[in-house]
Amino acid sequence: MALHEARTQGAEMMEAAEDLFAEAKAEAVADIFAAAMAGAQKKPPHEAPRAEEKPKAEPTDESREEAPASQAKER
Repeated sequence: MALHEARTQGAEMMEAAEDLFAEAKAEAVADIFAAAMAGAQKKPPHEAPRAEEKPKAEPTDESREEAPASQAKER
């Protein structure tokens, strides 16, 4: 009888410990998710490039043919 009672109490304690662990884990995951969402919302949205920041267009084949010989050597 004593062995059975000890096993029952041990199983109940183990179940309680597992429940506490699962609850702590769920709270930690929720905190991490909330922090990640808050960090993502703080980042500024991507801005459109300004006119002076736009990259220069690549010359087309037509413009290369029209370029003077001095400019063709530089390329």
